[in-house]
Amino acid sequence: MERAKSTNKSVPPGLYAHLGLLYATSGDTNKAFEQFEKEKTLFTESKRFIDFIERKHQGK
Repeated sequence: MERAKSTNKSVPPGLYAHLGLLYATSGDTNKAFEQFEKEKTLFTESKRFIDFIERKHQGK
């Protein structure tokens, strides 16, 4: 992500979703939901899937 940012390139779809899942499995749901929101903002086609993931991790 840092390399893409430093070379002014975009990250691939799903990257923030996977990072969010890593945070969620480690118990940091705040950071997880931040990453999920980034994914939905950058890749609107993934909104329905990310909404599904968020519902699974709410309240944990």
